[in-house]
Amino acid sequence: GWTATGRAQIHGGAAYSGSYGVKLQRVGAIEKAISTVGRTGLFIEYDRITMNFEAGDDSFDVEWYDGSIWNLLESTDDTSWGHASRALPPGADNNPNFRIRFTCNGNHPVEKVYLDNVQLLD
Repeated sequence: GWTATGRAQIHGGAAYSGSYGVKLQRVGAIEKAISTVGRTGLFIEYDRITMNFEAGDDSFDVEWYDGSIWNLLESTDDTSWGHASRALPPGADNNPNFRIRFTCNGNHPVEKVYLDNVQLLD
């Protein structure tokens, strides 16, 4: 159920654990609509690393959609594998229009993000 845009692909070399992860390169994104109706106290967990980013110029962004606008949850250029656990604000709760998006905002072909183990929990 994920929608990919730009340079996004399932890739064996992008795995943090297991066999496969998502590789986002240069300008690429994955997005998924998830109804959170009946769910509260939401948070999202994932593992990620950026590669070859220029500090202050490139970013890996995680955003959530509340039904009218995209809201920034994280922006990083962390070059080590990191586990992220982010609480979503109350607007994500009980929301039939909720969406999550992971975006690589690079400007050179060698800039990429590896993403793995994405979970929406409550």
